[in-house]
Amino acid sequence: MDLSEPRRWTLELTWGNPEPDRLVAQRWTSTGLGDMVQLGSASDSEIDELWVREQFLNFVRLALELA
Repeated sequence: MDLSEPRRWTLELTWGNPEPDRLVAQRWTSTGLGDMVQLGSASDSEIDELWVREQFLNFVRLALELA
């Protein structure tokens, strides 16, 4: 990772926005919300510990690859 230019990475889990009745995982960097990328979404019947864990792991993998 290049530490000479610090950047902030954000993972957000949001219920009902932008998709009603779904939990949406999305990420963006300190460059702005214009770079927001949806990582996945799930209905309440699909959400479990494994789904949430996979969203976090995917986020970390992407952050390490793109840094």
